[in-house]
Amino acid sequence: MKNATSLAKSKDFDGAISLLNDIYNSYDVLDSDVIRIIPYFQKAGRYSELEEHCVEVLIPLIIKINKKIFSGSCKKTQISFICLSISKLFNKLGLCAKREKIEIDQIKYHKKEKEYYKKYEEYLSASEELHNEFFNLIMDDTLGLEIDKWPKNFKNKFSFFIESI
Repeated sequence: MKNATSLAKSKDFDGAISLLNDIYNSYDVLDSDVIRIIPYFQKAGRYSELEEHCVEVLIPLIIKINKKIFSGSCKKTQISFICLSISKLFNKLGLCAKREKIEIDQIKYHKKEKEYYKKYEEYLSASEELHNEFFNLIMDDTLGLEIDKWPKNFKNKFSFFIESI
């Protein structure tokens, strides 16, 4: 990543794009690393290629990364964070459209950003409800719902869930 940043600082945006694409195919990266490439396309004068690259390369990569990171979480949690990452991607696309002074794209990307952010909130809320239901079921079956009668170590360990009840 540092080498790509160095290339971009020396105005070799095509080199930075090429290097990042190689990194994306070869190493484990974070979704924040994936969206780093977006402004480089715009600065390299390759804005017209950007949306296609996002749809064909970056969004599938974001999905893969988030599924791996949240593999131990329920599907709703996975989807919520995929939506958050895609929302950030559309935010970056909107900034590029603004710099290019392409208002129709800016409006389109802003709308997509908001749509994905709303889905993130909806799926995250549904995920939290599932976790709370599961917690209540487990606690009812094991310790009962009278929290004040629980051993202190259980109260401490599950304080996050208790506060959300």
